[in-house]
Amino acid sequence: MQNDFVFTSESVTEGHPDKLCDQISDAIVDRFLQQDPRARVIAECAASTAILFVAARFDARASVDFSAVARLVIDQVGYDQPAFNGKTCSIVTSLKELPTDGYWRFDEQHLAEEEIDRIPVKNRTWTRNWSPRRSAGRDAML
Repeated sequence: MQNDFVFTSESVTEGHPDKLCDQISDAIVDRFLQQDPRARVIAECAASTAILFVAARFDARASVDFSAVARLVIDQVGYDQPAFNGKTCSIVTSLKELPTDGYWRFDEQHLAEEEIDRIPVKNRTWTRNWSPRRSAGRDAML
């Protein structure tokens, strides 16, 4: 092991804008997943004085009010200063729906072997119920 290295780490406390933004992003993803457990969601957030920016890309069968979720988290964290609070801060959103590729919404248990074989490998990672053992066993036979 090398003895001449420098270890650095960043840690933020509760209420720090970075932590607030992480909590808002997580809450948005959670709201999507509550309505659609197979949703694909990317959410990011940035905060400054009196303004919050939320960017999200999603493919889901869900409806999420981004501003309401953000304001709820801001209030729950306890931001209540005149310069930044859940009632008066401006919220800017950049939202884009991801293209649906048609292959990622399936359950392996309800597909025949032939149907599973037709799914491109790049799309198999989007499934939650994909069985690696079943795939490895089939690949070993090739």
